[in-house]
Amino acid sequence: MAEASRRAARRPRKGGLPNAVFVAAGVEMLPVELAGLADLVTVRFPWGSLLRGALGLDDRAAIAIARLVSAMGALEMTVSVQDRDAVGLGRPAGPFGDRDIERIRGVYAGFGLELCDVRPLGLEDLTDLHSTWARRLRVDRDRRAWSLRLERPRSD
Repeated sequence: MAEASRRAARRPRKGGLPNAVFVAAGVEMLPVELAGLADLVTVRFPWGSLLRGALGLDDRAAIAIARLVSAMGALEMTVSVQDRDAVGLGRPAGPFGDRDIERIRGVYAGFGLELCDVRPLGLEDLTDLHSTWARRLRVDRDRRAWSLRLERPRSD
């Protein structure tokens, strides 16, 4: 997070994001004042309760994530789940797949977000993320990663 906040603090013409907000808190304890403020919420390689929320396995965490997204905003998640993760997550064993996608679709639809895109990430995608976690997890060598995009439907 330190590197991301340094990049965000740059001048806008150098790639800075003057309105970026970084919060160090458990997903279940995010300040209510953040509700609906984010045009884009990005979750990369979550674990623990954040992963359970991202996968729609923990309603409290999923609500907290969805609550951040503004009326016309989006939620982008990059997840990597393996068989050995099943026990700690409370999900059936097996690779990330259709059951997970349908659970995420259903849970987040209940919070007003529509699943628009799901795709496996290749090496080039992972390189573009500049993620140290992807390297540590040995994603694309020892495990797969998936990108999911959810959006609030436009009300015309």
